[in-house]
Amino acid sequence: MQASTEPLPPDPLARLVDAETQRHAARLAEECFARAFRLSVAEAEAARVHGVDQLQADLAAWAARGVDDDARALRLALLVSGLDQWGLAWSRAFGLVAIPALSALLGALRSGLDAQADARFSRHFEAIGAAEYNAIDFKVELRRGLHLALWHSSIASPNRDAGAVRRAGARTAGRIARLGDGALRPRGARLAAGRPCAAAGALMALRATVFKADIQIADMDRHHYADYSLTLARHPSETDERMMVRLLAFALFADPQLAFGKGLCAEDEADLWQKDLTGVIERWIDVGQPEDKWVRKACGRAREVVVLAYGRALEVWWSGVRGRLERHDNLRVFALEREASAELARLAERSMRLQFTIQDGHVLVTNGRETVSLEPRRLEV
Repeated sequence: MQASTEPLPPDPLARLVDAETQRHAARLAEECFARAFRLSVAEAEAARVHGVDQLQADLAAWAARGVDDDARALRLALLVSGLDQWGLAWSRAFGLVAIPALSALLGALRSGLDAQADARFSRHFEAIGAAEYNAIDFKVELRRGLHLALWHSSIASPNRDAGAVRRAGARTAGRIARLGDGALRPRGARLAAGRPCAAAGALMALRATVFKADIQIADMDRHHYADYSLTLARHPSETDERMMVRLLAFALFADPQLAFGKGLCAEDEADLWQKDLTGVIERWIDVGQPEDKWVRKACGRAREVVVLAYGRALEVWWSGVRGRLERHDNLRVFALEREASAELARLAERSMRLQFTIQDGHVLVTNGRETVSLEPRRLEV
């Protein structure tokens, strides 16, 4: 694949964590993943627990060197994102089910955060994957290490499955790095950030958190009035904000055949989709700021594609992808204001009872105690 030389916009996260510190975060994540991997395969339980505690203390101390709360939260988010991607790459390349020490480490890094610190962490973790130029120096350094490690592992494998390892490594490296000639220059090429799974990976060693939502929908625009009992699996790399935007998307297009997909970590599935009885995809819904290539691919597979966009730098994302989506007549794109999606996230609970009232494009969401008012804005393709 030919690497694009289109110049990247300035990294908005560099004001909190500069380029050199971003690269150091990537190298630190690589080193700590190697230590966690060794703890998982070569140490007894007591030694593993002690080793994870030491790793957590070291990483927390490094993150705490940030100049303010936001800088500290971003440092921690970079470390978690890096460990996350190393775990995902190794699991895919070598067929691992879990890496216990990595699972424990990822949990420990967040378990000590209070509510405000956890909210800041979630915001910055999502920001890393929201646009390909966010934390670009971190991504370049991280993907360089992943690419080289997978390649070295594939050529060093002495067993008869070396070819399979090599192919898996090549696929993984291709998905997360898209490395081409000159692509390792820190700001010299456009890297594939894509969906949250591609940009932030999946916390593969941790289980998804299950949320239950009983929702009542009164949609006067579509004359749809119904109750739904839904189960949402919130992956560890997904924020409450993104999960609640998925729930909002369900309410806006509610139908008995509409279902949640594996969208976050499956490149060939939507966040939500609706199929007819023959398996034809009638509606494909993605949330966030997907890459244009995924949207174009969805437009080729589904009768209708909807993107419910939200997050920081939304206008920058839209200006970057709009021109490449103009010819798709089956695409609709809506935008949520940043404040609206953040307020929606505050309604997230493990067991939710919500009412959605929709009229003239305006949405009221209430749990009986709090009410959020929002109005998705149609973006012209």
